[in-house]
Amino acid sequence: MNLLDTIGSYRIVYADDEYAECRQQTAAVLAEGVRELTGAALPVQSDEEPECGREILIGPVCRAAALRLYDREPPAWMHYCVRAEGEKILLAGSTPFTDLRACDCFLAGLRAGRPVTEAQGSLLPERFPAHSGDLRAMTFNLLVEYAGWGAGGVLRGPVPFRMEPVVGLIRGYRPDILCCQEAFERWSLTLPHLLGREYGCILRERPDGYSNRTFLLYRKASVRVLESGYEDIPIIKTVNKRVVVWALLELRTSGRRVLVCGTHWECTTDADRAQQAELMAALALRLQRQYGAECISLGDFNCLPESGAYAGYLKASGHADCEGEGGCHWSVDHIFHSAGLVPHAFGRESGEASKFASDHQPLYCDFTFA
Repeated sequence: MNLLDTIGSYRIVYADDEYAECRQQTAAVLAEGVRELTGAALPVQSDEEPECGREILIGPVCRAAALRLYDREPPAWMHYCVRAEGEKILLAGSTPFTDLRACDCFLAGLRAGRPVTEAQGSLLPERFPAHSGDLRAMTFNLLVEYAGWGAGGVLRGPVPFRMEPVVGLIRGYRPDILCCQEAFERWSLTLPHLLGREYGCILRERPDGYSNRTFLLYRKASVRVLESGYEDIPIIKTVNKRVVVWALLELRTSGRRVLVCGTHWECTTDADRAQQAELMAALALRLQRQYGAECISLGDFNCLPESGAYAGYLKASGHADCEGEGGCHWSVDHIFHSAGLVPHAFGRESGEASKFASDHQPLYCDFTFA
């Protein structure tokens, strides 16, 4: 029997687990999509409700069909599947993000008049660029989990809807050092946990209780941290402190040292950012002299190359833009470097995964020592 003939007899069941709130939202999206496409109003319930015959299951619900899938062949990170087993239809992913992608796949089949009951997909890029230097640096503004802060369209605000593409991109690019911005509250707990033992975290919390929203992650297999710290650049004093987070790193393969300074400048005026540029340049130069190391400065500078703050920072620090003279004229995320470092490759991830992850694209650059 065609699923289109029986769709009205199904109910939608979501997993009542730690992500229940997000899975319930996904169930609501599915119910609304089915209603618009077929006119059927499917009831939505958690898996704590009694089981019935025909069910569309979202995530690792407490039903035999779903438990068999998640026990035997759970979807890999950034992958999803649609599968029919008897009168159960499984829409399965690793997190609410890929659950929602499975729902998208199912609804696309209904829209085309060909219901999908067996499918799988991946949101990862087909191939990540190989490392081409001594050190790969990356900057990524993760978008804080607040309503109205850049979310919209396919981009959802809650971290459980975005943590899978964020972590998937980080794992794929494997930066040796990563500067994250807008990474406080749930992000500051979630991201280091999901990256596990591969990455260490520098300066996640401030002792004064304020949020600096910026921290560094480093890949333990490739670099070790010799020194680290932060310095305020508080042009505007609010609960969210603007800072430069820094770390002196040693490459495990060569013993070469590099200083990394990460930041997130104000979004107010160019005059405010020009003052922050002056403070950050002075800090970077002081630390370079102190440790005798080359320097990478990176982050969300909230300015384009034509701004005074951008030009002022490069002049005061002696750094250059990894994207060449003139930089990027449409993004406020930049990676700068001192003269003893040579950029070999750089890029901004703009694939399918990135549009679900944040309102910023991650920028990476590979460096070798001159």
